[in-house]
Amino acid sequence: QRLQLPPEEYARGFIESGLWAYSRHPNYFCEVTLWWVFYGFSVAATGQWLNWTILGAIFLTLLFLPPGASLDVTEALSSQKYP
Repeated sequence: QRLQLPPEEYARGFIESGLWAYSRHPNYFCEVTLWWVFYGFSVAATGQWLNWTILGAIFLTLLFLPPGASLDVTEALSSQKYP
């Protein structure tokens, strides 16, 4: 059975309910969070706050979040499509 969305969701062109109420790009949010969780697990396993897994978390955060990064490009494309 498919989830039935209200007609307003379709009229807007994008979803603003559920997970999308918290993040317009939940896939990016989950990707960055996943790498920080990997880092947290590595700290718990090794007991060392600074280890090589922090590089993945920092790299992915810098790939998506700073101004001009991937998230801004996606927002620019979305704002052209859905003004």
